[in-house]
Amino acid sequence: MASAGDVNGDGIDDIIIGAIGADPEGPARALIERLTDGQSGPHGGTIRQKMKDVMMEKVGIYRNGTDMASAVEVLKELREAFQEVRCPDSGTAFNTALLEVLELGHLLDNAYITAVCALNRQESRGAHAREDFPERDDANWLKHTLAHRDQDGKPALSYKGVFIDWDRYPPQERKY
Repeated sequence: MASAGDVNGDGIDDIIIGAIGADPEGPARALIERLTDGQSGPHGGTIRQKMKDVMMEKVGIYRNGTDMASAVEVLKELREAFQEVRCPDSGTAFNTALLEVLELGHLLDNAYITAVCALNRQESRGAHAREDFPERDDANWLKHTLAHRDQDGKPALSYKGVFIDWDRYPPQERKY
């Protein structure tokens, strides 16, 4: 009896391993080992507060390109500083300190890509107002922004069209 993968000459296990790698949990395991390696490093609380401040001050609802470009640079620096953060608790059971540090890393990644995407979108739309681009621009920006990392780990943006039932729900500017 042939398996689904045998049609192409590969077993399903070979297809899955080829798609996700032979050691999919390896990067996560390495990160946890680095964070709990017993070395001293800065506390993540300072980085978390700086991230919160820059996101509120420079990438809030009312934003502009100059402030967002500055935020992108600050967030890059905070992500680099995070590489030195260590968890004060190296225990393996109920380690909430480790969870907080891991969460901070994810928050930094999300804040960074949010700022990159917001800087890239040169229009105002919905509840997000660009002071330097006050008008909505359906001709260029009626699309979803997709963000991922390129081979060097840098943000790469692509776009996906928006499906709209033009007859029932034509796009229109919000008016308050």
